[in-house]
Amino acid sequence: MIPENPQFLTLDQCLNLKQGYLVTVNMQHIYEARRLPLAASAIFGDAAARYCLDGRGAAKLFERVVDLDLPLVQGNVLLDRWLSLAAGKRLLVIGSSPKNVEMVMQKFPDVEFVVDSGNISINSKLDATAIADNLTAAHSGRWDLIAVALGVPKQELLAQALHNRMNAPIFCIGGSFEILGNTLPRSPRWIQVIGMEGIWRLALEPSAKRIDRIVQSYATFFQLRFASPSAKALTGLRD
Repeated sequence: MIPENPQFLTLDQCLNLKQGYLVTVNMQHIYEARRLPLAASAIFGDAAARYCLDGRGAAKLFERVVDLDLPLVQGNVLLDRWLSLAAGKRLLVIGSSPKNVEMVMQKFPDVEFVVDSGNISINSKLDATAIADNLTAAHSGRWDLIAVALGVPKQELLAQALHNRMNAPIFCIGGSFEILGNTLPRSPRWIQVIGMEGIWRLALEPSAKRIDRIVQSYATFFQLRFASPSAKALTGLRD
């Protein structure tokens, strides 16, 4: 059974998330969900998932489905705002490099950061479950937020497995620590407006894998943009 259209949260609603895991939806999520049923289940098919729109391409497509202007909440902006309000709180970071997190820690000295930068390989739900069990055992105690920065769809698969093991909201935020720590320069405003941040990232960090990901994401956008997309088409979910 296909769930109702995802309900996209505003920035304030994301900041007040108390449970579940937040997916910061961009075109990569739509591409991976359409490609892999496992990704579709973790990204769009779990009742614990909450959503905000991180990418303008994804926003354009979902706006056509619901015929509404939807709020844009970029992951790095969300993380920056959460940290600015989080004095005395505990944050568990999974996946981002210690170097990136260290740069962010210097900006927010009143927040307690704990970083788990172990190598995480997820190719199945069993992988995600086993890693979630290990993380739960290694990082017991109270957390105010868990930030998972592994890339799509690994971070959503892990968040899906973690959310009922660790009693804290989870943000799936990709490369947000790189941006906040200034190890990855933010794209100029005009590039953000036209939705070409993937090209900017490719110029900074060229690789065959990134080229393939960007080509597939943009191809998916144009395929759906000139069709009549439904929630089913965008989420990859099936009846």
